[in-house]
Amino acid sequence: MKRAGYILFIFSGILFIFISCGKTTTPSAVKIIKDYDSVKFDYFFVEAVKLKVLGNIGEALKFFEQCLKINPESGAAYYQMAQIVMSSGDIISGKKYLKQAIRNEPANIWYLLMLAGTYYQEAKLDSAILFYEKAAARNPSKDDMLITLARLYSENRKFDKALEIYEGFERKYGINQSSTADGIKNLIWSGRYDEALEKAQLLLEQYPDEILYNGLLAEIYRGKGDQGKAMEVYDKLMQRNPGNPETQLSLCDFLLTEKKYDDLLMLLNTVILNALVTREDKLSLLASMIETPDIIKEKSDAMKLSLMIMEAEYANDHIVQLLRPELLSQEKNYKEASARLEEVISEHPDNYFAWEKLLLVYLDAGETKKLEERGKECATRFNRSFLAKILYATGASENENYATSLEELRKADILAGSDKNMKMQVLSIKADVLYKMKN
Repeated sequence: MKRAGYILFIFSGILFIFISCGKTTTPSAVKIIKDYDSVKFDYFFVEAVKLKVLGNIGEALKFFEQCLKINPESGAAYYQMAQIVMSSGDIISGKKYLKQAIRNEPANIWYLLMLAGTYYQEAKLDSAILFYEKAAARNPSKDDMLITLARLYSENRKFDKALEIYEGFERKYGINQSSTADGIKNLIWSGRYDEALEKAQLLLEQYPDEILYNGLLAEIYRGKGDQGKAMEVYDKLMQRNPGNPETQLSLCDFLLTEKKYDDLLMLLNTVILNALVTREDKLSLLASMIETPDIIKEKSDAMKLSLMIMEAEYANDHIVQLLRPELLSQEKNYKEASARLEEVISEHPDNYFAWEKLLLVYLDAGETKKLEERGKECATRFNRSFLAKILYATGASENENYATSLEELRKADILAGSDKNMKMQVLSIKADVLYKMKN
């Protein structure tokens, strides 16, 4: 949530521009290596773009292919084709088209940026950096491009390279809001806390009330092992900005890390009721707490009350309804967990996630009769669910209803398609069933 989030946001924006807004724009610099019928090319290209805008992507691709027959050196046609296939989910073909566009027009930064963004979405940081470096080299005066490259270096743990860029900005602009905070984060992640502290203090001299910068200061103190000073920073932040979501979440993260569970639970309900804190951030915090064994062991009752408050705030949210059963499952209190899930299903029978969790609870509890009974209902109601059929088959097998189990495994195998891991799961269970049948 901390390091990759803001880079992902930038690249998501880039891809959105290329795949959505890019449908109405075309890079202008077309490389011309040989003579070709430009009038005919322009006709097909304009028609292709019109078809693309109208959503007729199949016909649009055919027209772009005609463009390439006329001028195989057109990077723009390959670029447009990459947009089309990527918007349809075909990333592999999209990358091939982009690479060809770059071979045809290596100076076009839009092609380079789109390919870099695609690699980033695939978590292939080295490749993303390679093409982003090429784009930045074509436009070295573009500050936001250099900042993004520095962030990529940080995420890929190339801290020294990132530092070179941030120091360049500091020489150019001094301590500033555009790049200094990112430079401090880079120093924190590389463990250079003293340097980070020095820069954070300089930044806070200019912007003493900025929540983000104070949060960085607290993080530096935490990294240095000075929890007392970190807590002082959080206390001041809470006094000045008691309802600020970033402050509340940062303090919760600090209290969780420092195992100050009483203080954390006192703040937790405030966070849950704060409309400025996003649902996703609340879910992330609660999930982290549920996954903490000490909280389950020592503070279970207080957590349950907080989860009930969360349920009241998001009454019809299918994911929120699973938090309390998850907590009960972590306690191995399968009876209460299944009872709560049965309540949820009774009120919201279309909540697939509750059905899935219920079956898993019955499996963990060894309630094979219930697993088969409810598994049958779930597999029927959600006919395309691979997991429902697997769990139903497991329950039936445990109850020696082998014919039922094998039939559900047959259906699961169809749903598995070409996924090798899913098919291996089906075969493994099938082998177990046949063994029980002494076959």
